Amino acid sequence: MKKTSTFFLVTLLLIFFTFGAFFCLYGTLASPMMEFFQVGTFEQGVITSLNCAGGAAIAVLIALLGERFNKVYGVAAGIGLLVLGCGIVLAVPSFGWMLPIVFLCGVGTALIDSMGNSLVIAYMPEKKNTFVPMLHSSHAIGTMVGPMLFPVLMDATRPETFKVDFLAVAIVGAAALVLFLLSARSFLKRQSSLPMEKQPKAKERGGFGAVFRSKYAWILVIVSICYFFFCWGKNSWLKYFFEREGGMSFEVSGIMLSAFFTGTLVVRLIGPFLLKFMRPSVMMGICMLAAPLFLVLAVCIAPASPILIGAICAVSGFFNGMGGVTPYLIAGEYFPKQLGSASAIPQFANNAAGLLVPPLLGALAAWAGLRMPLLLAAGVGCLGAVIALVGFRKAPQEIEKREAAQSAVEI
Repeated sequence: MKKTSTFFLVTLLLIFFTFGAFFCLYGTLASPMMEFFQVGTFEQGVITSLNCAGGAAIAVLIALLGERFNKVYGVAAGIGLLVLGCGIVLAVPSFGWMLPIVFLCGVGTALIDSMGNSLVIAYMPEKKNTFVPMLHSSHAIGTMVGPMLFPVLMDATRPETFKVDFLAVAIVGAAALVLFLLSARSFLKRQSSLPMEKQPKAKERGGFGAVFRSKYAWILVIVSICYFFFCWGKNSWLKYFFEREGGMSFEVSGIMLSAFFTGTLVVRLIGPFLLKFMRPSVMMGICMLAAPLFLVLAVCIAPASPILIGAICAVSGFFNGMGGVTPYLIAGEYFPKQLGSASAIPQFANNAAGLLVPPLLGALAAWAGLRMPLLLAAGVGCLGAVIALVGFRKAPQEIEKREAAQSAVEI
């Protein structure tokens, strides 16, 4: 790979690191944010949901018109919006002011995720099974570092200092944006569009919303919603559960979340090797089954030794790690001519789940305690595993052969 492309990839990795750190903010800072704004678990869930409402809105637009977006500019716009939103948090005086800001951040993260993944698959197809997991590994590093670093940057006795963590994300994101724009300029000069032999023609793209005419797009939507239902349930309430019902301090409960994301990072580093031996859909099914089961074990034995629970969380994170990567690989596998639109499907599912899950589980937590919502999230994750293994049991090549045979018979 040329130096220009290498530097461009590195800046994209830094953007995904920033995205990963931001991803943990609401869960890690749940206690100080609720104390500062004088709200309960339901209202804290609404903050996360509005973040996802912004992401879902832009994801729908990308899914319908994805091939008309410049993916490089899409990523730049995404990190720019995230930096702007996190920076404005410094001046937020009350809960109501947070709501439009988190909506803006949701738009930004959805652009980063969908456009970033499809950019790599489109421009570096021969290395997609390596570079896409690399993007998510960088995201995982951010999610691992965030829960450990955020409590250190703020003063737990002064809840208003949670804003310092948002500022930290804004600073790192601003640096990533500047470097990305510098590298993108050279990258676009060398490769302003996809090579003509790889560029899908208008007929091949199928027109407005063509990707949703396939049943496999809807299977991917359902499976992705199940996966992200589990993820949002865990991200929003696992740390708070260990803090309130697991007998852990604010700092130690953050380490449990970091242990989970450490496991996630490990599997994403070795993911390209594992993908040589199984299809992305098979890996997704295995990951979605094992990760929730280990998390259920950690939740059920709490309060117990933090070392034991941390180890179990790490194993759960290990299996969960490739679950976030494989939807994008499945999208590229089944929809190679509609990469922009297909890559928005997991992002839409992510934000749709995030829109509903935090307040739903927050309300359930207020009624039945924090253990029950986590068990429900795990159950939904296991359901998605079954749907993935059954729904994607036929490879795209088999489907093409069957359709070609049917066409020949009709002729």
